[in-house]
Amino acid sequence: SCGDEIDLFVRTDADGSIEAVAFTGTGCALTIAATSILTEWAKGKTREDIAAAAAENFLAVLGIVPNPSRINCALLPMKALQKIFPPEIANLKS
Repeated sequence: SCGDEIDLFVRTDADGSIEAVAFTGTGCALTIAATSILTEWAKGKTREDIAAAAAENFLAVLGIVPNPSRINCALLPMKALQKIFPPEIANLKS
């Protein structure tokens, strides 16, 4: 395991859309950069958007194709965000 760790903090509006995302953590440059990009990308997204987002979509947002040994670094922030908004609660309303 690589040892990268991030904590995401998400604020949503009354409709459940993401208003803001912040993070703390330590990790390689790719993880930190990907998490920073995610904080902007996620604004305005709904629970459904997050639950439905595919890894390929987030990699396209990053604009890179990491080598196989670094794919987890690039996807760590998306996986963390999807743990906050898993598919089974995507259709729940606030």
